[in-house]
This record gives sequence, structure tokens and C-alpha cells, in this order.
Amino acid sequence: MCCFILAHSGHQITRAKQMEETSNFNPASAQSRALAWLQRQLDLADQDIEIEFDSDYGYEYTGNVSGRVHLGSGEKPEDYEVQIFSVTDIPYLQAKVPLGRDGQFSTRKLTEVLGIDFSGIFSPVREGVKVAKVVRIQDGKIMGSTERPAYRLIRSYRIPEDDPFSQQGLETRSWIYDDALAVIAFSLSGDRKRASSILDSLSQLQRSDGSLDMSYDIYKGEISPLIRSGSLAWVGYSALKYELVTKDKKYRKFAIRIADYLLTQQNKKTGSIRGGPDVKWYSTEHNIDCFFFFRELSLLTRETRFERAAESVKEALLNFHWSAKENRFFQGVDDPAGALDTNSWGGIFLLAIGRTDLLQGAMNYLSKFKVDSSAMTHSNSRNSYNMTFMTNLPLSGYKPYLDNEHYPGAPDIIWTEGTWGVINLMQRQQLDTWPLIRSMFAIQSSDPEGGLVYANRGAAQEPFEFHVWPAVAATAWQYFTLRGAGSIW
Repeated sequence: MCCFILAHSGHQITRAKQMEETSNFNPASAQSRALAWLQRQLDLADQDIEIEFDSDYGYEYTGNVSGRVHLGSGEKPEDYEVQIFSVTDIPYLQAKVPLGRDGQFSTRKLTEVLGIDFSGIFSPVREGVKVAKVVRIQDGKIMGSTERPAYRLIRSYRIPEDDPFSQQGLETRSWIYDDALAVIAFSLSGDRKRASSILDSLSQLQRSDGSLDMSYDIYKGEISPLIRSGSLAWVGYSALKYELVTKDKKYRKFAIRIADYLLTQQNKKTGSIRGGPDVKWYSTEHNIDCFFFFRELSLLTRETRFERAAESVKEALLNFHWSAKENRFFQGVDDPAGALDTNSWGGIFLLAIGRTDLLQGAMNYLSKFKVDSSAMTHSNSRNSYNMTFMTNLPLSGYKPYLDNEHYPGAPDIIWTEGTWGVINLMQRQQLDTWPLIRSMFAIQSSDPEGGLVYANRGAAQEPFEFHVWPAVAATAWQYFTLRGAGSIW
């Protein structure tokens, strides 16, 4: 599960209109909209509007900057502004300047607009990597930037510009779990070019020991060397999915190096895979990820060591992660906390290994997470901020955690990625999922661009990090579940 999860200014949609739009959201159209949104998250470097600086302003440069925006025919300069940033550890906004009729922009225009001579008082633009972005004033959407990504990785979220958490570098962050989901979605759709471009970038970033960081900045690359086994397993699995669909073995060695690294994190006594080199915990979710990865790798390579790895992780999940007393999966070894995905993904695991005798316990436990008659409204509170997306329709779905001694104060929100995981499990059992799918379509209709926000209400207070931002994880799970529950795992 990814914790972190630009878009538009707030827009009102009437209940009647939204009901009409949602009723027209058949699975095929919702699937198509989801895929188109995922494509845009990868292709944001392909700008709608070209923008450039007049000079090569170096890192040490301070003072005024200027440049030009190349608008298309019929575009009005007054509909846009240019935002200037200096990037050091994060982007720092320096100025917002109007766009001239000739397409020129300059921080000197601040003097003209405000009638104040700033010379000798301070430098309009401070030290740092200089970045200019052309922004459509109506909805705050970035239409072009002088930045060019160093890596072809998917941006995990689209964050509204007015959100308190915007401009913190999250809008250029790519979590490798999301990259893996995007590779799977693009592979399933026949989009070999996009899928391979992500895998190419991840291959460049892979260390000699086979590991990858949990996330990267698409412009700078490494952010912090945090390695998580579950994310790595998903990336390895996505490379194998690409091979199965395209018959291209280009990334098999890449996947094998990931598998070899994961085996260095295996507990010799229990068979469970540790969460990462810097932690002592053994996550149920991570081990489910590893099981499916090792199983797929053993089927492709016919190597007995990967078959043994899948078998040992399977036995660890059954013997050290499953509670026979409570008839459910714990969050991890010696960690009795309950989480939605350990039992929804855990249910898929139980089906995969033929343990239907345990499945009903997991299903019964999942019912505790059900949320009905929920809402999705605007909020200007920092911890639940959302002034962009809304629906007037009542919603149902599943929350990520239970409010108990393990997660006191856990929010009663609908977690869309997690809800699609439950839908996927239910569909494998031929259960009725249409009420849940209809609710997901209602949430998707709140974003005209077709993305699925991560939660219907924000819950950003620690230790929870759920935002009302269109998210790759939620949108990708919708896409391949609508294609067919068995399209993954």
C-alpha cells in the first residue's frame, strides 16, 4: 500500500448531472478513461505549450529572469501566467509573472505591474536550478515547463495546486510500486512502448545488488535510499508480466536480480521476507507480493531455487502470518494489527494456493472494513483538504484500517485502491460487485480527466497519509480489475 498518495479548481456537479454521467460509465468507458489518465501521468513531459528561458541561468545566478512561451493559434496570453522556481532541496516559488501579448515573460514585469522598483532591495530569483512553468489561470493546470525528466517514470499523483501539500516535491515523485502497476496496465493494453520505457528507466536505476529505492524523483532520480521488499516484488512481477504479454525476454535478468536481492532478506527460520534492510518487521502484504513474484519467476525460468522460494514464502504466510485463532491474516509476523489489504490480497493468495477452507475467515474479517453511505465533499481543512473533487452521490467501499488499539483514530474513509482489491477478490468468487463498482465510477466522475482519487476524504494527520488526489495506484487497480480479476496474480 502506498501512503502518499495539477488538477482543477473546485467544480460543482449537480446530483442529477452526476447520476447521468455515472449511469453512462459502463466498464469499458471507465476502463478507457483510466488508461488515458495513466498515459498522461507518464507523458506529462510531452508539453501542451513550449516554454523556454532567454538565457542559461546557472545555479549560482540571482536576479531577474526572462523567457518566451510559444502559444498555439487562438490561445490568449491573458489566460496564462508563468511561475518561476528555484530548486534546491525542493522547488521554491520565486515569482508569478504575467504573460505578455508577444509571449514574453520576465520578473521585471513585477516592477511594471506593481509600480515598485525592487532593484537593490532583493533578488527576484535566488540561487538554485531555475525552472519556469506556464500555468493556465482558470484551473491551475501546468501546461508546460522548462524542466525535462531524467527518467521515464510515472508521476504517482496529480496534486491540485491549491492543496497545502503541493509544491513539496510530491508532484514529481514516482513510487516504484506505481511504476510496476503502470507497466502491468500498459502491457495489458498492448502499449509496449510505454511499458518498456518505464522498465528501461528502472533498469538504469537498479543497483548492482538488484535493489531499487522505494521512490524516485522523475527529474533528479534518487531521493533517499529506502528499500522495501513489497515494492521490489511488484516491479519484478511487472517485468515478468511484460514478458508474458509481449514475449520479449529483455527484462528477465532485471527481474532475476530483484529476486536474488529479496532472497538476501529472507529469514532462514520462518521463510518470511523482511520488509527491508533497515527494519526488523516482516509484512504480510510484502510476503504476498513476493509469493506471486517468485511463483511467476519459477514458472518462466523453471529454476528450482525460485520454486523453493515461492514455497517457503507460502509456508511462512500460512504458519507465521495467519492467525488460526482469529481466522485472518495479521499485519505481519508478531504484529496482530489488522489491515484491509493483508486480507483482500491475502484472500487472492489463499485462492491461488487452493486454501478455500481458510478463505471465508478472511472474507468475514474484510466485512469489518466496509463503509456505507459515505460522502465526498469539499473541505478547506489542512488534514482533509479537497476543494477540487466532489460527488453528490452516496458512496460505499472499504477503509484501510480499523479504529482500535492498533490504529487508534483510524479514519472512516473509502480507500479506492483497497476497495478495488476487494472487488478483485470478490469477482474471483463470482460475487456481486456492481454496487461497489458503481460507487468507484461515481468517484471517478469527479475528475474530468478520468483519474481515481486515492480516498473520498482526506486524512493527512499522522500516522495516516490519505489525500483526495488522483492516484496511479487506484486508477491502475481499476483498469486491470475491469479487464478481468485474473489479469494479475
